[in-house]
Amino acid sequence: NNKNLQKARSFLSIVSKWDNEKGARLSEALLERIYDEYSRGGNHNAMVDTEMYNICMNAWNRSGVDGGTIVRRVEGIVSRMEERYDNGDDEYSYLARPDRFSYNCLINTYSKWDEDSADKVEAVLEKMNRLAVEAALSEASLEREYVVLIRPDSITYNS
Repeated sequence: NNKNLQKARSFLSIVSKWDNEKGARLSEALLERIYDEYSRGGNHNAMVDTEMYNICMNAWNRSGVDGGTIVRRVEGIVSRMEERYDNGDDEYSYLARPDRFSYNCLINTYSKWDEDSADKVEAVLEKMNRLAVEAALSEASLEREYVVLIRPDSITYNS
């Protein structure tokens, strides 16, 4: 039910603040378990949303593990978000679509931990701008609302 999902989100938020690898791994494992409950078990009360993915990415950025691991984990989380949204076969797939915070987290990860970050950061910025334009031109109102959630902001450009 909704209370259990709220408890899961709270627990995810708490363990993400441990600032160590254990907290990051635990938050990612919980995220995937909730996703599996929804996708495989059909439990519509166990939906993972964008905020939960963002909490998990932030946990990896604060984990203190080597930079290469952080980059791989955060890239993997963003990739899963994009893939799950693109392959979403129900009306709830938009709830876990990457937003500006998701991509800002990825940009921050590249800036801190990836020696070849310039090209990767540029690619993320181009993707964000492309997604914002596509959303603005969309016929669907839900898609047009995404413009506000994806358009780069000052944090994006200063990461």
